[in-house]
Amino acid sequence: FGPGRYAITSDASPWGFGAWISLDGWAYEWIVGTWTEEDCEILEIEVGTSAGQAVFEAAAILIACRVWLPELSLEKVQCRSPCARTARRH
Repeated sequence: FGPGRYAITSDASPWGFGAWISLDGWAYEWIVGTWTEEDCEILEIEVGTSAGQAVFEAAAILIACRVWLPELSLEKVQCRSPCARTARRH
């Protein structure tokens, strides 16, 4: 699986998330959000604590993919997250 023309990059913190989509290296759309009480109940984590950081990162990727993948259903899309890069180094 090589890099596609599209890339979704996301990042999360214990308080919220952000993501952007790029085409050939140029970002053209972005989203941001904060974790709600409902999010925390579903994910079984608390806002503001780093104990759920991996869950926050995974949720951010999922949200970004749900936003953009439907319009790119026939395209190859690379998903990026700082959490994934950190995990590969260990």
